[in-house]
Amino acid sequence: MADFPGIAEGGGIKPLNPEERKEKDYLRLPLSQRTKDVQLRVGEILQATILEVLSSQEAIVQLPTGTVHAFIHGRLKKGDVVFLKVHEIAPNLVLRIHSVSIVKNGLELSDNEILRILDLPERLFFIELIRYLKKHRTHIHRDEGLIIENSFTSLDDSIRKEHNSDIILSAIMFMLENKLPVDSRIFMKIAPVLSGNIFVLNLLKELEQSVPQLPDAVKNNIESFFRMLKSESVQVNRLLEVFLIDPGNTEEKSLYENLISILLIPDNEISREIKKAKEISKRLVQVIEGQHFLNTFGINNNSALYFYLPFQNQNTYSMAKIIIRGISAPKQSEKKIIKFSIITATPELGEIITSGDFTSGAININFLTDSKDLAVLFTKHLNSLKEKLNLHNKNVQSIVVEDGKRTKSGGYENGRQPPTNFSIVV
Repeated sequence: MADFPGIAEGGGIKPLNPEERKEKDYLRLPLSQRTKDVQLRVGEILQATILEVLSSQEAIVQLPTGTVHAFIHGRLKKGDVVFLKVHEIAPNLVLRIHSVSIVKNGLELSDNEILRILDLPERLFFIELIRYLKKHRTHIHRDEGLIIENSFTSLDDSIRKEHNSDIILSAIMFMLENKLPVDSRIFMKIAPVLSGNIFVLNLLKELEQSVPQLPDAVKNNIESFFRMLKSESVQVNRLLEVFLIDPGNTEEKSLYENLISILLIPDNEISREIKKAKEISKRLVQVIEGQHFLNTFGINNNSALYFYLPFQNQNTYSMAKIIIRGISAPKQSEKKIIKFSIITATPELGEIITSGDFTSGAININFLTDSKDLAVLFTKHLNSLKEKLNLHNKNVQSIVVEDGKRTKSGGYENGRQPPTNFSIVV
């Protein structure tokens, strides 16, 4: 008996409390009376809580401006929190699913829950897409997911078969965000650059292993190049030129020139080892030419610039990826802001993401790390680090070691795990 509202077991009929009565009266009202006091505009996007699902196309929805009865198509359930877009107001209120936060009540929603709330098909592509977007977004948009799927199917079959989903999705996102056509030729240009510093580092390591098999005329130059990478005295400017097509004033052959020399080895001298060296050289050439393509585009369109920077580490070398974005000041009197991300990874320290911004007179820096020990080490030496970085009249306003889960922006390396939760500001 207690399962029926308003009837208490052994206590006779109990009147509805004010909140229950309000809800029951609300459900009996005509649609026009239910929504007439709620002011909405077509195109407005509002956060909503689903109070009751009346049918597959109707629900009672709590909006910031009030409670409404609306037509919504999807697979929503009572208690869902979702962002809705006002599609129509009259004669009936029609709301469309816009987006969802990946976190609810402090817990990350599962992939299947996000697909259900956004009313996206539970197919492998969308599962992989949700997993990718959760690394780089705090909110996932339904229409964006459908656009990305359409872009994915427009790429050549060979691309979908030969590249992993993260690289494909990174390239698609870059093309969409920069208003480039989603084209297989553009994909092949930018994919090597977006593949990440570990990918490029591994190519260099493989090339170094193949050096003994190369003809002497080529081998001597390549050996000189790798000695330079491992040298403690090498200048940063020299390292910044490594992945340029034309590094300018340098006495030695550039990496690009050495790679072309390997590719030009006559076919009659090709062994299995040299064939492998030529394949690696081809991929590194694609990285260098792709970086040139992206940065030429970035300079002309005020978008991000990408640079790979090898650096000396424990008698060998590692690789950093640098992403630079310029933001124009809203007013002429204000200084232009340059935002940057530097992603490094070494066996000793793991992955470190250094991000921040600087103007003509100040720098703000964030360090994100997976290592608890390294985060503790940073906190011990933050003041010393701040003093060391006060160079060339640049005032370091703050240095932060913080939780990467709160900094998802799409600008970091794909596939990284959230760093340890630290937040210390100097």
